[in-house]
Amino acid sequence: MKKLLSLIMVSVLLLTLIPLSANAATSGTCGENLTWILDDNGTLTISGTGAMTNWTYGRETPWNLYGVNETKIKNVIICDGVTTIGNCAFDCIKNLESIALNDDITLIGNYAFNNCYNLYISRLSLPYSLKSIGNYAFFGCNISIIDIPYTVTQIGYNAFAYCEQLTELRADGNGYYSTMNGNLYNGDKTKLIQYIEDDTTFTIPDTVTTVGESAFYNYNNNLTTLIIPETVTKIENSAFYKCSNLKEVNYGGTKAQWDNITIGSSNSPLLNATITYKNETINLSYNMNGGEGEIETKEIDENSTTTISSTSPTKEEYTFLGWSTTNNATTATYKPNDTITVETEDITLYAVWKKIVYTETQVLNGIFLVAPTGVENGNRIIFACYNDDRMVYVNPYVYAGESTIPFTTTETYDKVKVMVWESLETCVPLCEAEDVPLN
Repeated sequence: MKKLLSLIMVSVLLLTLIPLSANAATSGTCGENLTWILDDNGTLTISGTGAMTNWTYGRETPWNLYGVNETKIKNVIICDGVTTIGNCAFDCIKNLESIALNDDITLIGNYAFNNCYNLYISRLSLPYSLKSIGNYAFFGCNISIIDIPYTVTQIGYNAFAYCEQLTELRADGNGYYSTMNGNLYNGDKTKLIQYIEDDTTFTIPDTVTTVGESAFYNYNNNLTTLIIPETVTKIENSAFYKCSNLKEVNYGGTKAQWDNITIGSSNSPLLNATITYKNETINLSYNMNGGEGEIETKEIDENSTTTISSTSPTKEEYTFLGWSTTNNATTATYKPNDTITVETEDITLYAVWKKIVYTETQVLNGIFLVAPTGVENGNRIIFACYNDDRMVYVNPYVYAGESTIPFTTTETYDKVKVMVWESLETCVPLCEAEDVPLN
């Protein structure tokens, strides 16, 4: 008896609900401060201020509860003040023919106009207030041209996929989205205006951070060159699947940055292409190594050639010989204005100094007394004698630490030059010659 009573109650409840689904409401609310009205001509008008409610399915919306108005709604007008179009707001409205969007909308939600396959629009210009377009937002609609403003920073997965009539996505400004998610799936006939440079080259805008799943799937089989900005940090599965003719990728970042990009599966055309990177820069800096002076650090591309500064530092009682890559070198590897080839590591050039040596010479009754300063043991002190500016006699003397060195000659010369050499073999003078007149 109880079981029979339960069946009767369920039947009564069902009979009560059937009329509710058969007689759809013609007005109501669709957000905290939004209202809607559906007139007898099939025009649905949404007005008020603020955001629209998000729904999980199209048949949850108040104007299409249980699907009773799927064929009645023909036109949608979003009045000024409405800031978002909710998820699934007009999902599968079969006879929708036109939409009017205001200049306050910032977001078009997921599945907002999904599968409105009778929405034939020759050109849809999205408002400049718009920032985000959700997944499948216009999936399956029959729009020929879509103008996307530069304010848009996000386009969801398959937002424009399978729009059979779509021929052009017109991008306004320097770039317009941060993700590309399958929106060129029908790319054999959809052209992304502004970023396709020719029949073979495609430039991804520098606002893109993620190339979404199937973004370039089977896109334009003539595509051979792809330009990817350094802003891209993720490339999802099958983004370049079947792009069989892709041969060259010009990446705007360094190889280290490229290696940090997350690249999903089924992207072999991308990975097999020849990839070029931006050269890393290295610093060429100068260390005065105890001297005085200042030379700015120079930033140059790695694996390149540059010119060494023409500026020479100074150091009291030392001669600047040039530059070396070590701080204790005694000979210079580079001179000012030399060229230097760098590789991938920062380079510091150290000044190479040589102690200035000199002599003080006195002549007493034909005897030269030479007092060396800064001369090391083993250096050669050279006495060169001249007549009529011609050297006629040379007397080398190996210095052994004496405070004075006598040089006596019985000949008569116009002058004698006294200088210090490192050795006779290398003939490297360590000081300027001192002229000693003999008259």
